[in-house]
Amino acid sequence: MNNIQISNILRIQEASKQDKLVIFVGAGVSTNSGVPMWSKLIESLKDDLPESLKRETDDLKIAQLYKDSRGYKEYIEKIKETLMYGRISPNAIHYAILDLNPCHIITTNYDDLIEQAVTQKYQQYYVVKKDSDLPYLQYQNTIIKMHGDYETDNIVLTENDYYNYPNNFPLIRSFVQSLFASKLILFVGFSFNDMNLKIILNDVSNILKENMQRVYFLTCKDIDPIQRTYYENKGINIVSLPIEDVDNCLDFQSLEIPKHDLTLNPGIALFKQLYLIKKFCKEKDLLNYVCGYLDSYKDEIRVLGEGLKYIIPKNEQPYWNYHSSGLQIGSPFIKNIQKQLKTFSGRRKFIIQYNDRILYIRKLAYVNRIFKLDNFTLINKRFYRNIRKYFTCTSVDYFYSQDYINLCERMKEIRTGNYRCHISDLELPFILYKLGDFYQAYLIYKDLSALTWKNKKYILYFICMYNIYSIRYGIRRQLESREDIDSWSIVEEIEKIDLPLILRKLPIDTAIKHVFEDLMSYRFHGSKLVESGKLKEEIANQRKSAEHGGSSMNSHIYLLESKFYQEFDFCNDNYIVCDNNSYVNNIYYNVVAGILNSHVTKSNTDGVLWTQTKIEKLRKEHLLLMIFHINNQDLLKIIKQYDIKQILLSDDALEYLHIIIKNIEKAITQSKHTNYIVINSFILRNIVENIISISNKAQNDKVYIEQIYVVLNYIYGSQSISSTFALELKTLIDRNKPDIENTKILIEYLIFRNYRYRDAVDAIYKLSIILNNNNEVIKKINNLEDIPDLNDVFLCASIYKALNGDMQEKLLNYLKKNIKELYYLLLLNEEYDIPVIDKTTLKRLLEKPCFDSNLYVDTEEVSCSILARLRKNDKCNSLFELIDAFAKNNVCLQFYMNPIKWDKIDLIKPNWINYCDDDTVKVLLDNRIIREKVKEYIANDDYGRLSYNRIWSLM
Repeated sequence: MNNIQISNILRIQEASKQDKLVIFVGAGVSTNSGVPMWSKLIESLKDDLPESLKRETDDLKIAQLYKDSRGYKEYIEKIKETLMYGRISPNAIHYAILDLNPCHIITTNYDDLIEQAVTQKYQQYYVVKKDSDLPYLQYQNTIIKMHGDYETDNIVLTENDYYNYPNNFPLIRSFVQSLFASKLILFVGFSFNDMNLKIILNDVSNILKENMQRVYFLTCKDIDPIQRTYYENKGINIVSLPIEDVDNCLDFQSLEIPKHDLTLNPGIALFKQLYLIKKFCKEKDLLNYVCGYLDSYKDEIRVLGEGLKYIIPKNEQPYWNYHSSGLQIGSPFIKNIQKQLKTFSGRRKFIIQYNDRILYIRKLAYVNRIFKLDNFTLINKRFYRNIRKYFTCTSVDYFYSQDYINLCERMKEIRTGNYRCHISDLELPFILYKLGDFYQAYLIYKDLSALTWKNKKYILYFICMYNIYSIRYGIRRQLESREDIDSWSIVEEIEKIDLPLILRKLPIDTAIKHVFEDLMSYRFHGSKLVESGKLKEEIANQRKSAEHGGSSMNSHIYLLESKFYQEFDFCNDNYIVCDNNSYVNNIYYNVVAGILNSHVTKSNTDGVLWTQTKIEKLRKEHLLLMIFHINNQDLLKIIKQYDIKQILLSDDALEYLHIIIKNIEKAITQSKHTNYIVINSFILRNIVENIISISNKAQNDKVYIEQIYVVLNYIYGSQSISSTFALELKTLIDRNKPDIENTKILIEYLIFRNYRYRDAVDAIYKLSIILNNNNEVIKKINNLEDIPDLNDVFLCASIYKALNGDMQEKLLNYLKKNIKELYYLLLLNEEYDIPVIDKTTLKRLLEKPCFDSNLYVDTEEVSCSILARLRKNDKCNSLFELIDAFAKNNVCLQFYMNPIKWDKIDLIKPNWINYCDDDTVKVLLDNRIIREKVKEYIANDDYGRLSYNRIWSLM
């Protein structure tokens, strides 16, 4: 096949991809369904006319004479009978035409074969049979019955029909002319002598003149140069594909013709031609083909991921499995490559063939997460070692290391650069989105959308519009407190954006369109969400199995991890905002749950000959997900739900953790860099809280994150601590004590803003101990009135140690006089080591202990267990008389005085057991009656009043 015909095929393919292909269907297509050709129709009309007209050569005149002499009814019935109306079905050529995805189909045929084929393939084309149909278009794609239709009784056949065509079909005529001016027209099923072809081309060329685009005429004839020049002068490109050339090309491309119902040789030839046009691949080499395709769009989109299934030829992908380490498609080409590489000469040939492209292939494979293709390794260890040489750092990389100094320098650099209508233009608004500055991102996207549209960079234009739509609610949240900007009108305007309609109208390659269609319909995320949910549960079950002696030896965790990486790379490398919807958040939730469950799965290596597929240590990439892509409340929920007691970090994860903390602390502490904290403070808080939650569970010896307190003080200077995070803060102080200066700042933030939660109060108490040990006090509290809430006894107790001597005495006297419940008095003495108990105060509260029926606190049980411990402490002998007197009338205290020897088993309440020490619990649970009581109580504890994990373990 010569280069001219290859060029013609590629242009037709490109028009199909760009949604600019219009196929003009002639009578030659319907002939293969049994419909007679034009000449036979005219001959059948002549048979019913006088003998003198047998030699008449004017076909239009014959049709006119028949209609005039026989009348309309007999005329139309004759045509329907001759053209087999209602007795025919579509043939393989009709379906092959639809496979080319024409945006419009024009036909001069009267039959409904194309409509039947469209219905059977469940495609959407609006059929235009008359002018009045055009104003009511329901679909973007149309079938234009240019010469009418049987059902509307407006067929164009006679002399008068053709003469009056401009008056009878003005809208259809204008619409068809507009397509000739703007689309690529391919004539299929016409002969060079077809009268309709000549009339149509002459009519269009007379009107459009030089504005008419060249049309393409498909034929199986080998046209000589003289005729080719003749037709080219008329604006026709001859797509000459003789059947021998077609068969040779199909064999060379390893394309097998599908089964069909065609019997006529011209029809079979036409079907093969259309199939070749659809499947033809100029580059037979799969690697070069895919790289060439991606390379052609690299300035607008870098990563397609699973979207590659729309690019790789169907004959090279019998199946599709996009997994953790790459892609499995069953490619015959890759199979041959692997066979070739088994020999020395084959390897030498491979190196010669790909030597100058190997690195480029690897870089494309890396960003699309195809480390292997059908087990053919694309990414080797050497590539990983030199990864930073191949990919320069972007602002996104700086964000994920929280390197604000370099991040802002990078942002300054790209702000001062000129727009190039290149994907790099999207870096600035995308990082602003990451930092939480949605409004500035929106303004830049808005400018870029206008610029990219003007420069016909339609992929970039669509990404801008998609990103604007994706960040609309972020804009509203960011601007809700500003009076100078009407955020509601901005969001209202954005809500009017119809992304599906925009995408349909854009001249974007079909494969790229499919990627964006999947993104908008959430198919891109939906399948991963379902798969990640299943894999998460499989890994959780695997953990349970391991606890009973099983072992993890499947690829569930690797497959689950890949769901995150695929989403992450597509979003960040393309600068597409697709990580802020519930689908993606749920995927990330499932992946984090799976990672942590895999990590804590028990290792059972005895007698096992294979390596277990569990995560031995959390790596840097795991932390990236857990720090930046999950809400802290969700992370804590996972940790609690799956009982994650401890984790182990790898060296690179530890280093990554320290780098992040160091970078944030550096940007805060260096005054000249203070303004570099451009991040939304709520986003920063979530990042920092996740770091702390991870560190609190880390069992490594070298988890030193004391610098985190500088960042915490920066955050809590403007925000309050959340109730769910208060316990994490308490644990942080236990594991990594702050220095004295940060202690002073943090304790004041907590006292005056965050004391409302019990766990926050516990954190305050721990900070008070640090101040006390360093002979420091809380300087802002010099009077009782300085304490935010004197009625909160726990807040008062937590700060007691950090008050000066005078304030301690004042507070102690206040507490003794104002504590109303025995429960609070005893807790302050035992847990906060405050000498609040004396005979007078204790006697007052024992008279009215005020044991309430709180569902979450067993005030009587706690109080009695503490009183029992006081009774056994010789230092408290002055209180023994009061305690003994109270015990005479309190069964609960009688139990705690000597629980093992207490013989009134029927009176024992199940929740009493929870406040005994472990040795006592074990002895009590040996009693069958007590054991059953406790088990039943725990099983029906709907209110979550107590944590019974300890009791379960002792059982």
